[in-house]
Amino acid sequence: MGAVYTLQDGRIECDASMQSQLLRTITESGKRMEHIMNKAGYGPGDNRLDAVLSPTDTISKAVIQVLKQHGYCDENMPVITGQDGRLDALTAIKSREQAMTIYKEKERLCYEALYIAQCLKNNQYVKYNDAVTYHNG
Repeated sequence: MGAVYTLQDGRIECDASMQSQLLRTITESGKRMEHIMNKAGYGPGDNRLDAVLSPTDTISKAVIQVLKQHGYCDENMPVITGQDGRLDALTAIKSREQAMTIYKEKERLCYEALYIAQCLKNNQYVKYNDAVTYHNG
């Protein structure tokens, strides 16, 4: 079971299992990447992996660990992406292990999630982002 989120007095609360969930994510992602590497026969030689598009920096960290065990290093590391702008991801970018990360303003995301939850709870219309009020690229 993942972390439990509850809406209390206009706040989103989560239980203490968040840290253990993070560790499980790293472990499970590492196992999955290890399986993919072995099944496909990827390595830094002839059957080289070119890129890993990861949805989080946490998963990217696990991928990097597995790739290093398979002989990859900063000179031949595939392009690895991530999201969250975590400090360890920035360090990995500096050392040429990870190509990029996407920073998402967590406070704004939490505010918007809370707004949507409150609207849904109160059976109200949810105003959503559009391409007119901001430029996305």
